[in-house]
Amino acid sequence: MQNPIHEGYEYQDYFTVSIILQLMLHQTDAELIIDRKDFNGDKFDDLKVKMPNNSVEFQIKYSDEENSHKLTKDDFANGNGHDTALSALFTSWKKRKESGYNTQIKLCLAWSKPKEDDPLADFLKPIEEHTLPFLVSAYSFDGESFWPIEKQPPKTWRKFNTAIKSGLIERDEFLCFCKELSIILEMPKASLDLKNPDALESVIIQQVEKLGVGIYPNDALNVEDVINKLATEVKRSRAKGNRIYTSILMGRLGLIMDYGKFDQRFPVDSTHQIILGDEINRLHREVRDFKHIIISGNPGSGKSWLVDEYIDKLMSENGKVIHYNCFQSLQDANSLERICVTSLYGNLVSQVLEQCPELIEHKNTIFGADKTELENLLRFIEEEFYLVVDGLDHISREYELHKDIISRSETEIITELLEIQFPDNCYVIISSQPIDEIEHFKSKGYSIFEIEPWKEEQVKSLMTTFNINDDMTEEGDVLSISEYLFKKSQGNALYLNYILRQLQNSDVNKELIDEIPDYDISLSQYYTYLYTKIRNNRTINALCGADFYLNINDLMEITGDGVFVEQDISLLHPLLIENVLSGGFSIYHESFRRFVLATLKDKKVDIERNVYGILADWLKSKSYFEFDKSFYYLTELQYKLGRDAENVSLIEKEFVLKSVSEGYSRKRIRMNLNCIVRSAGRIQNLVALVTAGELLAMLDDMNEFDSTGEEYFQAICDIKGAAKLNQLMQIDGKPTFDINTGRIACYISSKAGSTPWWELYLDTEAKEYKIDELKYYYRYYLDEQGVSIIDKVV
Repeated sequence: MQNPIHEGYEYQDYFTVSIILQLMLHQTDAELIIDRKDFNGDKFDDLKVKMPNNSVEFQIKYSDEENSHKLTKDDFANGNGHDTALSALFTSWKKRKESGYNTQIKLCLAWSKPKEDDPLADFLKPIEEHTLPFLVSAYSFDGESFWPIEKQPPKTWRKFNTAIKSGLIERDEFLCFCKELSIILEMPKASLDLKNPDALESVIIQQVEKLGVGIYPNDALNVEDVINKLATEVKRSRAKGNRIYTSILMGRLGLIMDYGKFDQRFPVDSTHQIILGDEINRLHREVRDFKHIIISGNPGSGKSWLVDEYIDKLMSENGKVIHYNCFQSLQDANSLERICVTSLYGNLVSQVLEQCPELIEHKNTIFGADKTELENLLRFIEEEFYLVVDGLDHISREYELHKDIISRSETEIITELLEIQFPDNCYVIISSQPIDEIEHFKSKGYSIFEIEPWKEEQVKSLMTTFNINDDMTEEGDVLSISEYLFKKSQGNALYLNYILRQLQNSDVNKELIDEIPDYDISLSQYYTYLYTKIRNNRTINALCGADFYLNINDLMEITGDGVFVEQDISLLHPLLIENVLSGGFSIYHESFRRFVLATLKDKKVDIERNVYGILADWLKSKSYFEFDKSFYYLTELQYKLGRDAENVSLIEKEFVLKSVSEGYSRKRIRMNLNCIVRSAGRIQNLVALVTAGELLAMLDDMNEFDSTGEEYFQAICDIKGAAKLNQLMQIDGKPTFDINTGRIACYISSKAGSTPWWELYLDTEAKEYKIDELKYYYRYYLDEQGVSIIDKVV
């Protein structure tokens, strides 16, 4: 059994944890000061909570069931050894008032109510108490009854009356004190053991569950661990005297507060984008008529282009659109997460709340996202809205590529979509290549919208974006280039795009077009046509194995083919996408990757060695911590290849510290460690498992590195240089930070004399700026135009 003093501190810690959790649940940023007196005689020093609009200070007293204390008149009259004398409480309040602070004060007692015949009972007036996270009995002290006009308080309150005679207490001030004092009784008892929770622990457990701990995207967090971490922070604050802040605690707990969202827009090349007006109008009529639609079309028919333009149309008309993409591109860092059911719910819930923030009050958990949460939110949306899911056909293909590290049950998005209860005001649009599961949607009443081939009008429009003239040619009857291309492509959007990429910058004529194979549904004839022109397939193999951009130098190092790599890239350019920001090439459409892998398999080529192995060997040859592509991609690639011992060899005691010092995010560090853990488990390396577990625990203690700020970026810049900071701002030309964090990093890099990735974090075409954005735009214009812009800015 703990002694009463120690037990009292433990109770205060759990009480404080419950207050912190309540602030988190209301998403209120607050400063907390624990067990610190602001002045001599400060009686409300157990906990002080400073919020943006008010402050609350607490005195907390505890007695357990065995030593249960009942509040008596003596407790208020002279303190009775509990430091609760009414005169002392008033003096503390008055001194606080003199310092200019407007503060609520609460005397929180885990004691029973006084007996009915106790004189104190006459002065306790029941009040409503809604600010605490548990059920209590709350009272104010009836100052008017206790100290009537032109009379004195009861004579038996000697200590209080002595203070009056000494001029320490005046009636008007005392009545103000009574209005601001809340007396809380029957506070919940505590076992001080989470394994055997009493009332207080039960409330705390419910609060943590309400936060969404244990539910995606915080399913990796454990309820008990979160409570223990908060209690440890409270004890540390008491011992060291430092203040704690709810916003920082959220980061230290590792809470993901954006529901695990990531970018959902399809990466359309705006340079070659054309408006599909007639097809969009036809789709919209179908959607309005049938409400639940499946958009179906063959590979390259333009489904995602159509979906993207349809979303733009709806949003331009102020429609509410909730959108999920099961596939975005081969360079997508979230490709694996996209096929997971949890990510579907996380992203849909996030978008619902972004568009209808008032619905947050209807969530079952604050930061959790699952089917129940989504269905609950959808039924509270009052106006019509559209829910769009694109790319169902990619789920099974991505699963086959990653089935070593993901279970099929995690990817059952189609099953989930069939079971979600959509409200009547919801229009559902799902897009997919023809797959067997479409029949399940048809049986649920979905109407099939078949994409029509592009017409000659679209062919002409796309030709214009490639600066190809619509000249006349002859083949029997006189045909224009657009007619000939339409005939060649059969109106398939992807194939037409390929052909125009190939013809761009050429003297386009009938003979040049004739060399190109006619359209076939899988595009295999065109892929074979280009594939057979390549000197060898090492360049293609590397590009097919990489989920990231590779530049010419990268490919030369990987293949050893020297200048022949440039020739290969030149021949392959219709099938590739170039990253103009960070440099490098990747495959434009995943159907070409499928073609290459299938071709290699038919020829009995060892795909693991000749596609993924050459990439892993190259990444391994680099410095793991310093070469960002190695840090981002090597561990998962080695796990995929079964190179578990090589993954385990990456473990070292300084792993986390080296990763952080290079500026990598906690999320990326955790992903790499978890991958290494899987490798260690597969080869039953217990030492590596224990070491990796300790490193993950260390990472948990460094959660605040997710909230990188100005000081951290400045340190990276000073120690590693501005070039390193610039490297951290992007991967494959995509931002690695949120907009606000990225702008801070850009600003620091710019001040250090290095032009950063402004275009990833600023709208460089903007004509109007907010006040808090001005300093970033000033630095951007200085980087772009030099000091000559200063006079103009001034």
